[in-house]
Amino acid sequence: MTIESHGHEHEFEPQYGLPERLPQDEKILWQGSPDWVTLARRGFHLYKVAGYFGLMLAWRAGSQLLDGAGVVDALFSLRWLLPLAIAGLFSIGLLAWLTARTTVYTLTDKRVVMRVGIALTVTFNLPLRTLAAASLRRHHGDFGDICLALAGQDRIAYVHLWPSVRPWHFKRPEPMLRAVPNAQEVAAQLQQAWSAVTGVAATPVGPVVAAPVPGSRWQSESNPAAQAVPDTFPRWVLMCAGGVLALTLISVGMVRITGNGPDQRAAAATQERLLRFEDRPDGSIAILDGSTGEPVTSVQGEQGFVRGALRALARERKARGLGSEQAFILMVRTDGGLTLYDPATSQRVDLEAFGPTNAENFAKLLKDPPAMRPVPLPLMQDASKP
Repeated sequence: MTIESHGHEHEFEPQYGLPERLPQDEKILWQGSPDWVTLARRGFHLYKVAGYFGLMLAWRAGSQLLDGAGVVDALFSLRWLLPLAIAGLFSIGLLAWLTARTTVYTLTDKRVVMRVGIALTVTFNLPLRTLAAASLRRHHGDFGDICLALAGQDRIAYVHLWPSVRPWHFKRPEPMLRAVPNAQEVAAQLQQAWSAVTGVAATPVGPVVAAPVPGSRWQSESNPAAQAVPDTFPRWVLMCAGGVLALTLISVGMVRITGNGPDQRAAAATQERLLRFEDRPDGSIAILDGSTGEPVTSVQGEQGFVRGALRALARERKARGLGSEQAFILMVRTDGGLTLYDPATSQRVDLEAFGPTNAENFAKLLKDPPAMRPVPLPLMQDASKP
């Protein structure tokens, strides 16, 4: 048979895809590599990741529209997230391509050999006698995955096999021939070779060979309990995680749509002052009264928290193409908290969340500075008392 070599870089292999040349009485029945497109789609879940990024982009743009921004501003707000999404999807595609290029599966009349690894190549030799069961999962076209369950107590670590391993089977990892072409024919060759080596007819325990996904499954009559114990990641954990994520998204969406979030409920103020912030040539920040324009004070040096809070609000204004003319509002809420509010973008920073020392820097800018609430500390028990 003809074996393609893909222009591989493993020049020092005695035989392509194999750690050593085969004995004279052993021959190759099939040899191939994963299809990188199918591997990216089914093995690395490219479509699911693309859907996630699409949801995040739509969420970001929708949030901007709900805040009153125009369509152009909403699209402009994606300028950082969109390149990250493209880079992430490109990385997945590149990983799938490199994996397919460096992975070689070989089926002989006595064993299955798997050469896997991108940077560090590892070869696994699986004699057909050690296989207890196998299954075929067919994908679009003629591609599919062939799982191999090992008999006995010998195991290969999940991380050593990945991604050529059956997903979620951590306790009893099953090597998998990923995204192989002509998967139905390869599975039939594997079944025939196994029966020839063991002298035992393969016993179907699943749908017939012609059935659609999940395909077919056969096992050794000498080890009928090979798949009796399920070894998959608990489905209820995934369902709970998905439920929590869905509940979070729905809750945040309702807050954004109805405006009944905690920030809105805390908006009532007992005292407030309009402030404007201007950069000076010497690097300082002048703080002016937003009503009269009179200087209040100036920020010298870095003063990290003050500058950081202002940068966050100024960055949002710049993203929407707004200037610095409109004043910010520094307010004391009815619950005693301190908030810096930007009426131009509806963004707010609850200052007391960063500690009383940082909040005090802004409280001094009020005409009647309030006494900042102390941060409660846990009570310390006297160790001398029983």
